[in-house]
Amino acid sequence: MTEVSAQEVLQSIMQEHGLQDRSFPEIGDQDKMLGILNGEQQLNRLQIRALSERFQVSEMVFS
Repeated sequence: MTEVSAQEVLQSIMQEHGLQDRSFPEIGDQDKMLGILNGEQQLNRLQIRALSERFQVSEMVFS
């Protein structure tokens, strides 16, 4: 099974749901989201929990 990064998961979710980088208040401001999408920052536990609840997926998807 191929491992997928949190950035790739977020990009896939964004594309699937027609979302933009500013559509994720659970992550923080747009700069924080862009940092995560660019691989400069990582999701923390609270962000992972919020995203998994919002999109009804396991927290492991973002780990």
